[in-house]
Amino acid sequence: MKNHRSIKKLTDAEIARYFANELEQNEVKAIEDWINSDDVNKKNIQKLKNVWDAAGKLREMELMDVEKARKKVVKKSHGFGGRRNVLFYWEKIAAVLFIPLLLSVLFYLYVAKPVQKNQDIYNEINIAFGTTSKLLLADGTKVWLNSGSYLKYPLKLAEGIREIYLEGEAYFEVAENKSNPFIVRTPDLDIIATGTSFNVLAYPEEDMVETTLIEGKVSLVKKFTNSKIKMLTELKPGERASFEKNEKKVVLGMVDTDKVISWKEGQLIFRNDPLDEIVKRLSRWYNTDIELVVEELRSYRYTATFTEETLHQVLELLKISAPIEYSYSSRLKLTDNSFTKRKVKIRLKQ
Repeated sequence: MKNHRSIKKLTDAEIARYFANELEQNEVKAIEDWINSDDVNKKNIQKLKNVWDAAGKLREMELMDVEKARKKVVKKSHGFGGRRNVLFYWEKIAAVLFIPLLLSVLFYLYVAKPVQKNQDIYNEINIAFGTTSKLLLADGTKVWLNSGSYLKYPLKLAEGIREIYLEGEAYFEVAENKSNPFIVRTPDLDIIATGTSFNVLAYPEEDMVETTLIEGKVSLVKKFTNSKIKMLTELKPGERASFEKNEKKVVLGMVDTDKVISWKEGQLIFRNDPLDEIVKRLSRWYNTDIELVVEELRSYRYTATFTEETLHQVLELLKISAPIEYSYSSRLKLTDNSFTKRKVKIRLKQ
């Protein structure tokens, strides 16, 4: 004989306590009798359980305060008016609070565990300092690589998990595939996208990893040494996330995106930038070690755009707007007949 207990008598609190194993034995039996009495009941309760489990997973990952969010919605609810209302209520919670994150982040949880296949073949590219490169991946994604960058990617990218590994700086125009997110892994964090344009600066020697979103949407995820995974932030177009490696925190801010990605068009654009940041970019761009001899020089700021100028021309232009001078060091010949990097020292003008 079927148990005809109506679902409208099951409150949200009862369902939550049932999933959390907080009911007395007789209460559990009553609910399970009702579940087992009808295939429709089983189907409905499974839907609710899926939402509950998803909430638990997000809470473990610290992606959101699930309990706070649930209470906020429940506060506006005065109970269920029938079977449809129960499912409507919970599914609304799922749609608003969970699904947007689950679409990309739960996929990430799967690919976060390396999948080794014998047939996987990876390509590796090292971009020499002083040069840039552009390539087209198998899924249609376009990638620009800046000076001194390293990229590792599977040749069969279009057939499986879309994940690559980057050290350095790259600009991505990701081919859209909402069911198969595109993941850029760096030594410090991962960037998850679907169909998006964004720039990543992740040189190992830098104190920060910078991700700038041009259009679309990306999520930044950090995997810690204890295997704990945490969503750091989501970006909106025009926003840059600077992840401080030592502090393990993210600083957000709006930026001039044309300036950020100008390098891919063969330009260096500076807008009131400090000299120490300018020197870093010039060093990689011209494959030259540039040293600021005096600490005071780091705070000097410049606004300029360089396109086809030689390093000598750039240094001469910098001299015009600040009391500096520079000198070159001789390049030394090594045993393999190669030469050491060119070195430049910048100091205050005497």
